[in-house]
Amino acid sequence: MTSLQTRAALVDRVHETAVLDAAIEQLLAGHGPLVRIDGDPGVGKTVLLDTMAARARAKDVTVLRTRGTESEQHLSFAALHRLLRPLLPRIDELPAGQRAALRGVFGIVDGARIPDRFVVGLAVLELMADAAWRSPLLLIVDDRQWLDPSSLDIIEFVGHRLDDLAVGVVFAQREADDLLRDDSTRLHVEGLDDASAAGIVRRRFPELEDSKVSSLVRLSEGNPLALQELTPADVEAYTLAQSQLGSTPKLTRRLQDAFGERARGLPDAARLACLVAALQDGEHVAVTVAASAAAGAVRTEEVSAHLDLAQAAGVLAVDDASVRFRHPLVRAAVIAQATMTERRRAHEALAAVMPDEPARQACHRAAAVVQPDEAIASHCDAVAELCSAEGSVVLAHTLFEHAARLSEEAQIRHHRLLRVAEVAFEMGRYVEVRERVEQLRTGDLHPADRARLVLLEMAFDDGVPEGADAVHRFVASAEAAIAVGQGALAAGLLVVAGRNTYWGATADLLGPAISAAAARLGDDPQEQLLQLVVSSFLTPFASGHAVMSTIRAVDETALDDEVVALLSQAGFVIGDFTRSLELAGAASTGLRRDGRLGFLAAALVLQAFSALYMGRWDVMLTASEEAARLSAETHQPVWLACARLARANLGGLRGTPTEPEAIAAEVEAVAVATSNASLMNGVQLSRGLAALGADDPSRACTELARMFDRQDSAFQMPQSVWAVDYYLEAAAMSGRLDEALPALREVEELVRPTPAPGVLRAVSLARLFAADDDVDARYAECCAVPSTPWHQARRDLFYGAWLRRHRQSVRARQLLRSAASTFEALGARAWVERAHRELTAAGARQIAEKKPDAWSLLSAQELQVARLAAQGLTNREIAARLFLSHRTVSSHLYRLYPKLGIASRGQLHLVLGLDAAGG
Repeated sequence: MTSLQTRAALVDRVHETAVLDAAIEQLLAGHGPLVRIDGDPGVGKTVLLDTMAARARAKDVTVLRTRGTESEQHLSFAALHRLLRPLLPRIDELPAGQRAALRGVFGIVDGARIPDRFVVGLAVLELMADAAWRSPLLLIVDDRQWLDPSSLDIIEFVGHRLDDLAVGVVFAQREADDLLRDDSTRLHVEGLDDASAAGIVRRRFPELEDSKVSSLVRLSEGNPLALQELTPADVEAYTLAQSQLGSTPKLTRRLQDAFGERARGLPDAARLACLVAALQDGEHVAVTVAASAAAGAVRTEEVSAHLDLAQAAGVLAVDDASVRFRHPLVRAAVIAQATMTERRRAHEALAAVMPDEPARQACHRAAAVVQPDEAIASHCDAVAELCSAEGSVVLAHTLFEHAARLSEEAQIRHHRLLRVAEVAFEMGRYVEVRERVEQLRTGDLHPADRARLVLLEMAFDDGVPEGADAVHRFVASAEAAIAVGQGALAAGLLVVAGRNTYWGATADLLGPAISAAAARLGDDPQEQLLQLVVSSFLTPFASGHAVMSTIRAVDETALDDEVVALLSQAGFVIGDFTRSLELAGAASTGLRRDGRLGFLAAALVLQAFSALYMGRWDVMLTASEEAARLSAETHQPVWLACARLARANLGGLRGTPTEPEAIAAEVEAVAVATSNASLMNGVQLSRGLAALGADDPSRACTELARMFDRQDSAFQMPQSVWAVDYYLEAAAMSGRLDEALPALREVEELVRPTPAPGVLRAVSLARLFAADDDVDARYAECCAVPSTPWHQARRDLFYGAWLRRHRQSVRARQLLRSAASTFEALGARAWVERAHRELTAAGARQIAEKKPDAWSLLSAQELQVARLAAQGLTNREIAARLFLSHRTVSSHLYRLYPKLGIASRGQLHLVLGLDAAGG
């Protein structure tokens, strides 16, 4: 790029450079920034990156750069390899598993299996963290929109884990990605103002009259690249086009045409060489030369001369190893100018020179064919399946598309289009999956493919109820799958159908059809387990005994972790929170080990809410925090909303004044947009708990009452049952028991068949709070059900207050002190204050406050780190469990020791306690 272009791009960029300078300062302070720059092609993003790189290097920052390349989008880890090339000599310093992962993806070890992307991500994070320990590290990624998905996944993974690391990540791309929800700094780069743009034009054309300067500025729209490439002749050409067509072509088209003029002026053979370079998968000059020679039937020496001509014309930049286009728009112009025949000839030549690269060869062979050809289609399909198995999802996607296009039979073509959609789902291409699903709904599909299509419909929308029509479609597809012997697929469909009715509170209406289909599942053990999961969604209380018996007897170590997570969900839905918490923990361990972070987020949400009802707020804190982070990272808005609600519940119970309502309002918007009754129910629970935590029982009663009103959007069973104790507690304290008693009577009748401990605790407590002259009997009933410290403390507070009012002060003080101690340990301020008021009224002379438990002094991630360190894990082992850098783990430990009043990790088990250490 010329010095004039650099000057032009930096004109009037004071704000932009100030933002980037602030990011450098943040990096130097040890808190890695994540910056996202967007703007039109040629607006100056790359020059801003160049400027940032130069300023960072001037402050002894190590700068690593890479860029997305349109022709390499299907080459897995290509951009990542370029980025990490300077650090590759340090791979040997990594732990063995991470070392093997990086060697595998970069082809350093032949034939290595492609490891899970999150294992690779952790290896890259550790490599960068160690490098940043020596000097701050800045990663600059240009043309993010063209990064191969494998590289993009890993670099984004690193970008979300920059706290406490001197590593910064800066992305530049053409359009802002509205799906990304993170704390990154956003910088939109626009064109230059008219005065700055006019100055550039006058430097290029000193003799140009003012009116033509203004016209050229207007035509360029202030785009620095346009200001360098467009000429006064372009003004006349596009003025004529506007008069004839009624509109001016888009800026990118005008630039493409300007670049295309240079290619059009080349000899035919040189243009053919440029076309081959544009269509090949990469920038390898040897491939371009060999294929151009084959396509033009000329010697390689002649091709080299043609490439020299293209370089002299400003179309290409060529050296001994690579051939690159001066700008991506030049490449687009070369392809756009070529005829169909020329493009087919170039693809055939490229296929001929790639015998050792079957996937790329298959792509070029297919691109050279226009009419259906089953032989080539079958070959593409077979190679695509191999690519998919090896993790080369973009190549697989391209090859499945070719296979579908060239298929001769409709059903086979639609099967291959389904594979295109499934691979698009793996790549996170939400819009494409939607489009493919719509395309295939009326297609000729085999029954098993029809069932897979229905599953794919819900792939991005777990937690978004689709209504009765969708549920009936799930059931019909499940029945068709059963008919062709696909029982496992059918069971999965029925789980989706059942969960759909759970989210939408429509089990009463749609449950019978789902149950009838589930009854036709076979005797396969996994199908039977999933049938129980379905029953838990549809009839949680009637199925409570069977589900509880099964999940308490099952050996989770013998099952797939996704199935374990589903059994945890079944336990949660029926109210067996003890077993649900155990199964969610087991599933989380396995899913975290395998890097299946999408499923892990859901398992962590289950862990958080089971912990809420068990009074295990330490587990709730860590699980909800990690679930929120992973849900955002894996683009699962409903699970993110659930995780945020769990955090709001904890804040409400502990008396945090503002956070719960802010989160509730945010989640309510998601619930309304998705028609998710379960989420809306959770919002009301959060508001009710926040009111109780603020010692405002009347407001709590009003908020919680909505959960029991069948006409309210927040009504959802069984979730409302688990709040009945809080509703009656608020009603009793606010003198509104008459309003709440009908809800209790309805719940009592509804839950009669189930032995689930969570249900028994909630109902027995609610009866105690509603008791009049039978308080002793209700208290005894509460004591007889499986208890938790939180349940016991609330029980003892109520009964102690009743004893105090009935002049049994000695017994009252004993119960109230015990309750106060538990509330203090948990940090439940409102309940602590109530217990202390009752103790004072009962004649307690001195009330010694107990310090909160150690876990409550730490952040969620600090607590996770502390627990694992207390179990004896090393920093690197903890980092691998939590998908963090070991340097971040070290920073957390350094900060948490003073909070806990200890000096080393050897003392952690003393302050956390055995249960917390093992939790």
